[in-house]
Amino acid sequence: MMTHSKQPFRISALLAGVFLFLPGLLTAQTLTTIYNFTGTDDGYNPQGTLLLSGSTLYGTAQGGGAGSGGTVFKVETNGTGFATLYTFTGGNDGASPAAGLVLSSNMLYGVTPFGGSGANGTVFAVGTNGTGFRTLYPFTGGTDGGTPYGGLTLSGHTLYGTTKLGGGATVGTIFSINLDGSGFTTVYSFTASDDGAYPYGQLTLVGDTLYGTTQEMGNGTVFKVRTNGTSFVTLYHFFGGPEGGAPYGGVVLSGATVYGTTHAGAAYSYGNVFAVNTNSTGFTNLHSFSGGTNGAAPYAGLIVSRGILYGTTYGGPFLGSGTVFQISTNGTGFTNLYSFTGGGDGGNPYGGLVLAGSTLYGATYLGGSYSDGTLFGLSLPQPQLKIARAGTNVVLMWSTNFTGFALESTLSLVPPASWSTITTTPPVVSGQYTVTNAISGARKYYRLAQ
Repeated sequence: MMTHSKQPFRISALLAGVFLFLPGLLTAQTLTTIYNFTGTDDGYNPQGTLLLSGSTLYGTAQGGGAGSGGTVFKVETNGTGFATLYTFTGGNDGASPAAGLVLSSNMLYGVTPFGGSGANGTVFAVGTNGTGFRTLYPFTGGTDGGTPYGGLTLSGHTLYGTTKLGGGATVGTIFSINLDGSGFTTVYSFTASDDGAYPYGQLTLVGDTLYGTTQEMGNGTVFKVRTNGTSFVTLYHFFGGPEGGAPYGGVVLSGATVYGTTHAGAAYSYGNVFAVNTNSTGFTNLHSFSGGTNGAAPYAGLIVSRGILYGTTYGGPFLGSGTVFQISTNGTGFTNLYSFTGGGDGGNPYGGLVLAGSTLYGATYLGGSYSDGTLFGLSLPQPQLKIARAGTNVVLMWSTNFTGFALESTLSLVPPASWSTITTTPPVVSGQYTVTNAISGARKYYRLAQ
């Protein structure tokens, strides 16, 4: 989605004066607590990444609810309309959902790591209105796998996921199942050799290839495999040294590069942000978490937007309560966007983030008014567009601290305005992105869009 300035900037051929600076967007970011879990019928300890559809957030809470086995919930992004859609009993329906959800039509799909008729977790479905709950598959803990912690990935009518345990070597599997619960298939069984062991995070699907991580065997791996189970490749094997170790979260792709986080290892033993190419080359430690103001021990994966990676850390800096951060895909511009205090604002985010416009949405496992976790929205810092006249030219500038913005222009603000991109890769002059245009013809309006 596009993030625009509150007020476009008009430049006319009649503009007088040598320098004119007009205010752009506010540069501060604000965290809003959308919901405080009470530990009663609404649940407690939300662990998974939220799902956003329209203005509605969907998610799971690991514990609580009327059945005491956790909940599926929804709430509007403005904090209204919270509803518990389903409460797990810990029986055949499953227990303790730890991952996020996926949506197809009006049905939500997810996993529980415990419960089910085989007591090894389930795949489930429930309607967005709370009706139609169904256990699609109960894991046995045998060759089909068991204890799925990672969320599901949807492609067409097929769901893909991982189990942390079970399979031929009892160290986890990749599975697929149709939306109607038919066609369960063990796509791949990990062997605890170079392919790794104990996959924990959500898979990413590009074309017919699944990308993911394993938590252990050495210190974990990054892998890819075809959806039919063939062509398995270990893209990188962690050893817990400067490159990091124990990736719990999934990965995200941008072009031919895979990005992710490790929970441990790296320069300060608190994990890192890494990159590796899809052809197994070019591994890079983009950032090592120090345990100080830049956070520590991320559990979740990343999201990417216009060359910027966004993520969370579970620990650091205030009483180890975690952070929200951003970093460019080239490893520059690391910024701690927010440090949780563990108080009313929440603390210790396990899950990842979802981005809509200029707002990041997420959940904290602890903290809040009742110490049972929160849902939050965090507005991203925005650049200030400066406009100056230099002779017969107009010069537009914004700080290089803000990447991923395109400069756009239009001749009219009458709806529907037609905006054209001037550039997405402006030159840098004296620490500023700088674009110079001639003052000629009709007046123009300018904005930055992300």
